[in-house]
Amino acid sequence: MSVLTVGIDVSQDKLDVAIINKSQDKPTDLGTFSNANKGHKKLLKQLKNIIKKHELEKIRVVIEPSGGYEQPIARFALDHEWTVNMVNPFKVRKWAESEGIRAKTDRMDARLLANFAIAKGTLPQWQPQEEHIAQLDEMLKRKEELEQSLLREKNRLNALLLKLKFEGSALASIKRSIEWIQDEIRRLESDINDHIGEHIDLKEQVKKLKKTPGVGDKNSLYFLVLFHRWTSLTQGLGSAKQLTSYVGLDPVPRSSGSSIKCHEAISRKGNPSLRKMLYLGALGAVYGTTKGPLRTFFNRLVSRGKHKKLALIACARKILIWAWTTFHKNTSFDPLKFIS
Repeated sequence: MSVLTVGIDVSQDKLDVAIINKSQDKPTDLGTFSNANKGHKKLLKQLKNIIKKHELEKIRVVIEPSGGYEQPIARFALDHEWTVNMVNPFKVRKWAESEGIRAKTDRMDARLLANFAIAKGTLPQWQPQEEHIAQLDEMLKRKEELEQSLLREKNRLNALLLKLKFEGSALASIKRSIEWIQDEIRRLESDINDHIGEHIDLKEQVKKLKKTPGVGDKNSLYFLVLFHRWTSLTQGLGSAKQLTSYVGLDPVPRSSGSSIKCHEAISRKGNPSLRKMLYLGALGAVYGTTKGPLRTFFNRLVSRGKHKKLALIACARKILIWAWTTFHKNTSFDPLKFIS
């Protein structure tokens, strides 16, 4: 069967797309599309024209997980009966290194994904999350959106109060908006609690996750969704190291020969909100107490000469690994087993 392979590099707002089929020597750029329904439809139209022109029979889309931003285009592809391959970023990066590919831009990443799929041939087909996990995911995303809107409105209120010495319509409007957003957040939090209460498996998983240092009420549900998504993406075979790469906390050394170009950094692929939650969790667990497994780990790194900020990033990575292990093994955190 003649197949059009479509490599898509996904970010929050856009899709960079490259295409290739077996008659081509290398991928060609198709362009950049909005990561919204309008952009998806535009991509569909172009792919249909290509299929017709070259008498191809099937489309397969190759995507890297990107902290949930890949979900809309992946579901759109399934709705149109395209095959979806959700490939592991860690494996793609290692394959690229073995091929001597080091340059990196969004367009290059799209071509890389298409090349990777052609080189590997058959890849596992992706299927969406279970419905109750997808519902929780959407509620959490909506809550995050409302919290961001609330912060913006409060900033507007403070700015206006500094400029004005009197009450006006603009000030009253902002206050009403803040009150409405706060009410919506409370309603949504109630709905989320009800949803967790209706699913005993989720309730037990959250309870166990919260026993992990750095995991609490504010971030546990986000980690729960992340781990269910990762399990789905990898068919339950993904490792902690691969998950670290998926979240974007994997260290990326940057050097050439014996010359160090810059300090080691993290890849920052995936959802920045998750990385922020992990970092804040590390801050709380390290500086919120004088003892505990994460504080012990942090102190050990600092005593070896590690900069405190880098040590906190390592702690964020440790929280992720500990939490994933408790979820994957369906167990509770035990410092004697987990600390290393």
